[in-house]
Amino acid sequence: MIQDIEKIKKELVGFVEVYADYDFPMDIPIKYLTLKHGCQGFCKGGKFRGKGNNSLIVTNNIATWPIKLNHYNSDSSILFRTRLFIPEQYHSDQKGGGLSDPMKQELIATIRYQQKIIETLTTKYEEISRQQNDQERYQSIIYNQQKDIETLREEIKKLNDIIQKLTQSHPMLLS
Repeated sequence: MIQDIEKIKKELVGFVEVYADYDFPMDIPIKYLTLKHGCQGFCKGGKFRGKGNNSLIVTNNIATWPIKLNHYNSDSSILFRTRLFIPEQYHSDQKGGGLSDPMKQELIATIRYQQKIIETLTTKYEEISRQQNDQERYQSIIYNQQKDIETLREEIKKLNDIIQKLTQSHPMLLS
């Protein structure tokens, strides 16, 4: 198991990462980054022979072994997912990055659903923004009208004072 990043980079020249549901052809070379004894490490792997329960079966013509795909915590949550790498030329033979058709369809459906949610939220956001702008405009109108009313009240008070003074000072208005 290799842990030196520079050595790992050299080993992965000409290789691309794929998901575990990739349709692996028989004898395709697979290299992988996995978890062993609590440490991450890179393994040169071997040639693909088949799929097992949570594993890929590989061989190097001397030995055959499973590559454990998911490492679990005691509560059954995934602790670590093994990363798989294959030669680029094999990857270019399959379109879609190694995703199976059901997986692609599920991802497309998820993307469409999320896009619909985004569009709905955008519409609601725009509506709320318009309502806020309307509310601010109405508040401004009300504020200005309140100022106008206050000004008119002051004017009426002044006029009432003038009328009061005039009525007290003019003899004809007294009778």
